[in-house]
Amino acid sequence: VTNDKILNGNMMTLLPIVPVVKTSFVNINLTDDSPKKMKVELNGEYDGMYTFEYFASVSSGFHHYKKDDSETDYYVCYQSNHGRDNLGIFVSPSGDDTIIDYLNEEGISVQYDGSNEWIPVVLAVHKTYNLMFNNSIIAPYNLSTRTLHVKLPVEYKGVYTRNRSDTGFFAFKNDNDIECIINNVTGSIGDLIHIRNTKTSEEHGISDDMNNVEIYGELELSKYTDDDKQSLLTSVKCVETMISNNNPNTTITHYCPIEESMNNITDFVIGSPVYLTGKVYKCVNNKFIPSTATDTTDCICSVKTNGDWNEFVGICVRIDAKNKCVTFSSGGDYLVRVNDTSCYKIGDEVFVDEGELKILTGKTALTAQIRRTTVGIVTSIVNKNMLAVMKS
Repeated sequence: VTNDKILNGNMMTLLPIVPVVKTSFVNINLTDDSPKKMKVELNGEYDGMYTFEYFASVSSGFHHYKKDDSETDYYVCYQSNHGRDNLGIFVSPSGDDTIIDYLNEEGISVQYDGSNEWIPVVLAVHKTYNLMFNNSIIAPYNLSTRTLHVKLPVEYKGVYTRNRSDTGFFAFKNDNDIECIINNVTGSIGDLIHIRNTKTSEEHGISDDMNNVEIYGELELSKYTDDDKQSLLTSVKCVETMISNNNPNTTITHYCPIEESMNNITDFVIGSPVYLTGKVYKCVNNKFIPSTATDTTDCICSVKTNGDWNEFVGICVRIDAKNKCVTFSSGGDYLVRVNDTSCYKIGDEVFVDEGELKILTGKTALTAQIRRTTVGIVTSIVNKNMLAVMKS
């Protein structure tokens, strides 16, 4: 995170507005014709045999199954009326519609009257999103910032001030009469943040991909005690991570164009290396144009997906497909993609060699090539393909 996102020393900081996802599973092949039995496996304490009890109503579409084991009061319910809530298959403690958990997508089968065949239930993943700020889901009247800083998408970059709100939204307006509207709803990514032209009343979702969105809200730290400040700033992914006068932990990032003569935007992969193209640009009116001899600062390189070791410049951390630009990191803390993280361990120092991440050993000669292509120290193994690294 760059230093331009830190305001007024320790008196004001910027916290990100981020999406949080709720995942459930929607049944595909269960209908209003209730099976007589449901068998649940691979779901831990909910495993067992369930018998059909009742169908709630056509309007709600809930089918209730009671567990055959009399020592428990678990019910398993599914909803055949998909147009209402898309709740999938869930666990209820008492046979009502109270949800205490969702069942995994595997290990559920049903048996119909007149048949001994067990038919696997087919489920699909259903995701909905909310927005979070300052460790809280954004709900009516609880968004605690009055100023937004939009960094991405670049065409809406700028400072927005709260100008109106209602039970369902918070609207912030910039000097060009453009509103950034934060909706306190549960829905798809496109439902959460809207851009509205107050002169024409034209309104649309800011993006369908939150990787292309970077929005921060101002937070005044002087209103917090020292203990509360420390708790706040270490418990969220905020811009300023330390209250003391020590340097904050930062990720150094660079937003830049690609060369369409060399790559399509779909060629870029988050966590993979990017390389210099030999061309530099300046941003004018939210568009990149070639730099000239009179441009002594703010000359950003364009990047490509492959290159020689002396062209390596950083790791791709964000892709802006709409504007055909990427953000790469050249230092700090970030994620790197590999084929198999089991080949690495915490503390390994890694470098890029012909597009692959290799490990430095105590016997490795520190050549100019290795110094140039060193990515950092592995700080965590995130999953089978992503490593967290730190480069100082």
